[in-house]
Amino acid sequence: SLRTTVICCGLPFTLVVAPRWKKHHGLHGSDKEASRQKAIDLLPAHAGLFARVKDNNRAEACLIAMYGWHELRKGT
Repeated sequence: SLRTTVICCGLPFTLVVAPRWKKHHGLHGSDKEASRQKAIDLLPAHAGLFARVKDNNRAEACLIAMYGWHELRKGT
């Protein structure tokens, strides 16, 4: 499983629910367009990665990763 692979690599593994990472970014509900726009705002140099409406899943993946990075840094 993904969890086992991550743990075997010595990486921390934490499941996070959507409301938690969305709250961190000031997002509410299931508005995928808002997530895409937030990714563009936070990563303007990479806005091309989120240029199309159908890039919303990529944008959400980046926002989740940014949330995880923030949470890991809090622990150090």
